[in-house]
Amino acid sequence: MLRLPPGAREWYLAWLDEHHPALAGRYGELYARGAEADPGYVGRVTGQVLQLAARYGMSPTRPEQPLPLALSAHRQLTLL
Repeated sequence: MLRLPPGAREWYLAWLDEHHPALAGRYGELYARGAEADPGYVGRVTGQVLQLAARYGMSPTRPEQPLPLALSAHRQLTLL
């Protein structure tokens, strides 16, 4: 999930508005609370990724790298 900390958020939303105006409104809504996307959206996307991972036999985590407790509710996948 995209994280937009202060400074990066303003720059990215302005860039998006200039280069991809059709997407700017939705991103503005998703990141209206700050650096993290709306929790409901994060949960939906995470659920979809977990379903796809299961369908294709992929584990959501590496055995040697368990999820931190703070992320266990979303079961965030690792890329490495």
